[in-house]
Amino acid sequence: MVESYLSLFNKSIKNNDLISPLLENKFDEFVRKLKTMLLIPSYYDINSKDKEKIFHIYLLGVLQGRVDGYTISSNKESGTGRYDISLIPLENKNTGVIIEIKKIETKSNIELELDNALKQIETRFYHTELKIAGVSRILNIAIVFEGLEPHIKFLPIIIK
Repeated sequence: MVESYLSLFNKSIKNNDLISPLLENKFDEFVRKLKTMLLIPSYYDINSKDKEKIFHIYLLGVLQGRVDGYTISSNKESGTGRYDISLIPLENKNTGVIIEIKKIETKSNIELELDNALKQIETRFYHTELKIAGVSRILNIAIVFEGLEPHIKFLPIIIK
């Protein structure tokens, strides 16, 4: 019985581990796990007119307990704008993360909104804070919520 419990406990830890795939540059796995965690809220949990803020706060909570070795920042000025969320590694050899969140009402705009969010990260130089910290590998992530469903697109970049 103890072995069964420990096995389930270890499986749960592995399934909820965001830091290992990030540190190992397994970005597909990082994004897949993140998306799974974003599917948890119910329609009744997120029923406000300002859903983007609610998703933003929810994502901060998800990340807070799962990314040891990183400083999590929210709505901080960097470059010529404010990113939604940034994960700044305590060791600059690790990959930094910038996340831009959008909320849409119609499914036809998903790809366009994902591309626009990634472009916003790039054109507004949200990576500036990470660059100053000496981070050279950055994972840009766009998250677009259509209803409660998260759509995610990412782009790893190297800053020189």
